[in-house]
Amino acid sequence: MAGSAAVPVGKDQWEPDDAPNCSLCKGAFDLISRRRHHCRMCGKCVCDKCSPSKMTLKGVWKEPQRVCIGCKVETERANATEAELAAVAVTEFLASLQDVLRPYSDGLSGFSEFVDSRGADTGERLRTALEKNGFLLKHWHDTAVRTADKLRATEQEVQRLSDALRQEEAEGQHERHVLRQRLIDAELGVTAAEELQKKAESSSQEMQHKLHQAETDAAMANKSAAQAAADAAGVREVLSNMEAAASVLQTELTDLREKFAASQDALQKCEVDKRSASDQAEESDRVAQVAVRNHQAEEP
Repeated sequence: MAGSAAVPVGKDQWEPDDAPNCSLCKGAFDLISRRRHHCRMCGKCVCDKCSPSKMTLKGVWKEPQRVCIGCKVETERANATEAELAAVAVTEFLASLQDVLRPYSDGLSGFSEFVDSRGADTGERLRTALEKNGFLLKHWHDTAVRTADKLRATEQEVQRLSDALRQEEAEGQHERHVLRQRLIDAELGVTAAEELQKKAESSSQEMQHKLHQAETDAAMANKSAAQAAADAAGVREVLSNMEAAASVLQTELTDLREKFAASQDALQKCEVDKRSASDQAEESDRVAQVAVRNHQAEEP
């Protein structure tokens, strides 16, 4: 590439090695798909996709070094500007050089015409004088030849630089288009990642709310379970008391049944005694009536 080599920042200005994300696309670094690199130009931590190119830099490096796409675009733009300025300077130099050489060329052409227009004697004298001062004409001629050679070489160099500049501009436009597309893709990726992060944060907040609600429900359920356990213990105690009371009632009922049976037996016995007494009373009445009748019969 034409132009001066780019000047990088010092290592003391590099971004720390533990940077978690790429400075350009903001993607998270890992050991496989998105490895961490330092741009040797600006010192930022960037990933493979954001630093695909290498450039010649001033400093301790002799070989081309990795640079990020931002530094590459800026450096190419600066180098293209330097090449354009150099081309303008060379063009101005050639124009000024032609202005300097024009009097010599015009003078030689006019002198030749002047010699041809004079007579033979005058021409011979002039040629003699010209031979005496031939070293000046030779010097001018040699200077003109060298200047013309330099002019042609300079024109060729300018043409080469112009061709190289046009080629670099075309390549730079293509690379800028590719880099611009990559930047757009990276921005879209960052936007998508931000949306995913927002959704993840929203889902996390929702899950935290549900977890808090579940913890509250679990606490209430534990409280209800403890109360139910206490109530069950009370119910078991009441059932135990009721079973004890039922046992007592069963015993009392057995006693009452026995007493009722004894009362039945006593009642039956009373009935028997009552019938026996009634029979005895009737027998006594009958005997008394017989005695009364007998007594009445004995009276005169």
